[in-house]
Amino acid sequence: MQKKLLQEFQAQEADRNREIAESLLDILDVETICQKTGLTKVEIEALRGYSK
Repeated sequence: MQKKLLQEFQAQEADRNREIAESLLDILDVETICQKTGLTKVEIEALRGYSK
């Protein structure tokens, strides 16, 4: 049960980080977004493709 809760929390946190990154794409560079969200360059570039 705790393992499932932890996995859910981590998934929610990853979703939140992606939402934050997407909102920053038009004002910050990829490197800064990586540092602030913990996402990789590849993940952020993928978000950039989705947000266009």
